[in-house]
Amino acid sequence: MDGIFDFFQRNATGIFVFLIALTILAMLFVLVFQKICWILERGRFKLTEAQKKATSVAESSVGMVISAFFAKLIDEFRHLLALLIFLLFAGTLIYGIAVAGSGIPSGTDVKEFTTLRLDNIEKVIQVIVASLGGLVGSIMGYYFGEARAKPSSTTPVQSATVQQVAPPPAVVAPSSATVPTPPPGSV
Repeated sequence: MDGIFDFFQRNATGIFVFLIALTILAMLFVLVFQKICWILERGRFKLTEAQKKATSVAESSVGMVISAFFAKLIDEFRHLLALLIFLLFAGTLIYGIAVAGSGIPSGTDVKEFTTLRLDNIEKVIQVIVASLGGLVGSIMGYYFGEARAKPSSTTPVQSATVQQVAPPPAVVAPSSATVPTPPPGSV
């Protein structure tokens, strides 16, 4: 029994990172599964009979179904697509740096090795950022520009006009002279 506690004590960080990664993967799986069910109208997203009868023949044709599928896919997954493009850029950059740092012949001294490695990494970064930076920048600009361009409300803003409002009627407090006195002998 002490062996398992020793294992957990030595590998606590690794186990913690594994459990966090497993939790994140499970949440991503559920999210993607829910979106796919929504797009394919399965489960709780299934259409009722009245909704099915309301669709016309043109809406149920194969071309309309395929085009609606891709429109929903792009519209609903644009956050995921932006993330995937950014991860592709970051992955390509990391891979390029790793490959550039490992292509130096053995037998070179430390100073020359460092200089060659940094020169290779600099060239790789310049090539990758020049080729993919514009693509990622334009996609992110479209993504954030579209979110900014959406109107916050559907009603047009009316010009501010000053309206004169009548003051409320004055409330007069009763005077002490008008307070009725109790009849004699009732006290």
